[in-house]
Amino acid sequence: SLEVSAETGSEIRVTLTASGTILFAGSGAKASTPVLREYFDYDCEYCREHALLERPWIDAEYVATRAIVIERIFVPMTAWGERLAVASFCAFEQGLFEEFELLLLSEPPRTEAELLLWAKEARLKQPQFSQCLKRAKRLFPVPSFPDGTKVERGPAFAIDIAPYFPLQDG
Repeated sequence: SLEVSAETGSEIRVTLTASGTILFAGSGAKASTPVLREYFDYDCEYCREHALLERPWIDAEYVATRAIVIERIFVPMTAWGERLAVASFCAFEQGLFEEFELLLLSEPPRTEAELLLWAKEARLKQPQFSQCLKRAKRLFPVPSFPDGTKVERGPAFAIDIAPYFPLQDG
């Protein structure tokens, strides 16, 4: 797996797993630490709102203190959402996931040209980023909660088998 660090009060390690999920864990988190599964789509306004407004607090209070680990599972609902998820993995390859993600969350690009501008602003090496986007054939299967229920929208969360859908009606 690849690892990069981000400062959020104290060091948080971000790790890309072999199964294509992203783990956010306070440095020194143990394997027995409870996992909050975050089902996420960059093309979802509710997911972005959660990531910008709630996640900094969750990271500072729970992840940085090693009380929980967050596993982000991508649930792109559109082809563009899938493209943005793939682009975030390409940024991860260059060790600039956090910088790129902040741009994706603040105002997601709507065209390939804007996506490349965001990558440049995040200081990604353009040739490598473009090559990664071309070779990336990542398909995101429809994930399910631990109880087997299909995840049909984000943001959604699960600790143990209890699903939770914040910020949305219905």
